[in-house]
Amino acid sequence: MPQLHTQTAWGRAAIRIAAILLLASAAAAADPESLPRPRAKPEPQNLVLPDDAKPKDPKADAGKKEAPPPDGRCDQCGGCEGVRKVGVPKMIEKEIRKVCWDAKCEDFCIPGPSVWCGKVCKQDDCGCWTHDLWKPTCAEVKTRVVPVRKETKRKVPAVEWKVEERCACCRRKPCDLVANPTPPKNPPTRGDSGSPRNLKGSKAPSSGSL
Repeated sequence: MPQLHTQTAWGRAAIRIAAILLLASAAAAADPESLPRPRAKPEPQNLVLPDDAKPKDPKADAGKKEAPPPDGRCDQCGGCEGVRKVGVPKMIEKEIRKVCWDAKCEDFCIPGPSVWCGKVCKQDDCGCWTHDLWKPTCAEVKTRVVPVRKETKRKVPAVEWKVEERCACCRRKPCDLVANPTPPKNPPTRGDSGSPRNLKGSKAPSSGSL
């Protein structure tokens, strides 16, 4: 029995080898154009990374100045006595958008009554259909007011608060943030009593006048 199993295994192996040799000879003798073409190499795909995974531009980060880490020294004089964190106001310019409205005049026409001139019959792929013919007579010109939206940018002063370390001496100094409002061109003048002063050449009413 063991000898029979060995002969059967050798026979199966010989049949497989003969089949492989037969297929190889047939492929060599076949026309090269009839053979299947090799697969094309897949093109590399550009993966879209999310905003968090995108590489950061070092030039863009260089323009941003980060606040120095707290070191226990005064940021103004460098002292170490009684240093603590305080809020310091800084004067900056802020850009705002201002929307205003204006108006302009626009002419338009109001058509008058038209005259009916009959019907026209036509035919297409969907069948027969008709439409009316109207003859215009006149029109009246009128003017209307149309609103116009305008938007502009303005730069206004603003205050930005920053956290800094200051010593006890620097905390006692007055704030260097000074607001300089632009005075009006023609400020109203008032007397001591709060009433407007009399112009030059005008006479004050006498006590005996009514």
